[in-house]
Amino acid sequence: MMALGSAGGGVCTLSTLAAVRRRFPGWSAWRSDAGRCWATRVTGRPPGRGEEHRAMTVDGDTPRQLAQAIAAEEAKAPAG
Repeated sequence: MMALGSAGGGVCTLSTLAAVRRRFPGWSAWRSDAGRCWATRVTGRPPGRGEEHRAMTVDGDTPRQLAQAIAAEEAKAPAG
């Protein structure tokens, strides 16, 4: 699991979102006006089977939840 510091389970801050970006460089993370954490793919979807089931944008109530959502999407990537 990624180290997000003491705020990792709480609120989206510039530093916790930077940690998410470092862990997942193919994603751009930000905080919404409502305080939720969001991320969208910056590399797009590579063509291939099963790609229709992969999300382009994910969210979470906390940076940790956001990282978990991104990791779940990354796990769907085809091998190779």
